[in-house]
Amino acid sequence: MKMMNARPAVDRAHAIVNGHVFKTVMDEDARQAMYPTSLSTVSKGTVS
Repeated sequence: MKMMNARPAVDRAHAIVNGHVFKTVMDEDARQAMYPTSLSTVSKGTVS
């Protein structure tokens, strides 16, 4: 693990992660992004 963490790309990735505020609420937009087929009109049987 120390070898991986020593790579410059890891520092850049950590900078990106630490500089971004991630969404923590599961709202309709988040559900659509995570489960696109479950929330589509096709899967609900409304479109044939």
